[in-house]
Amino acid sequence: MAASAHATHVILNDGTLWGWGDSAMGEVGDGTMLDFSKHKHSWDWGKYEAMVFRPVRIAADVHDFKALYSTSQCFYSYAVTASGTLYSWGRNKTGILGNGVLPTGDAGTYPDSWNVPVATKVSPLTMKTANKVPTKSE
Repeated sequence: MAASAHATHVILNDGTLWGWGDSAMGEVGDGTMLDFSKHKHSWDWGKYEAMVFRPVRIAADVHDFKALYSTSQCFYSYAVTASGTLYSWGRNKTGILGNGVLPTGDAGTYPDSWNVPVATKVSPLTMKTANKVPTKSE
């Protein structure tokens, strides 16, 4: 189990990954994320606006998760499978998720490159460059 100030994740005995909590920036990993282009400021959404109240399955095609990595104040998480595949999701500011997506810095469009709301495979040994994901304003 891993819990941050935003979301909680658990790996069940069958190797499945489940999550719930605040997913404004994709912290849960099930695809839930706020459309920040509808807000005047990046932090002015309403209470429970992107809350995932019940546990939902994350990366439904994966059945061998074995470990979770998160901290109390982070907006992102990592999980690794028994075969060593790493997944990441959540806030991608500065490209911290390691999935090759380079944020453009524009969080006022939807979807934006700052957030990755779905658990995505990370291939750190094969990744050579990051891909800039353009937003609507570019």
